[in-house]
Amino acid sequence: MADFTVDDYLEGVKNFYSFVDVKKGEQVLLLPTFEFMSSDPLALEALRQVAKEIGAEVSVALIEGWSTRGNPPKPIVRAME
Repeated sequence: MADFTVDDYLEGVKNFYSFVDVKKGEQVLLLPTFEFMSSDPLALEALRQVAKEIGAEVSVALIEGWSTRGNPPKPIVRAME
């Protein structure tokens, strides 16, 4: 497996934020699973870095996978609303 850096993710993350139309001053809530964090922590770092460059405020809440544990916790549902 090749060694990747955060820089390898930046173009894709910029495209993602452009697609979802994130703008300066907006709030972004990232909900990675614990499994995702252990398998691909660089992706989350790139998401945080690009949001900061845009001027968006990023919050991260680690969650357990929904498929095995049901619905997300109520505070997360309220934040998503």
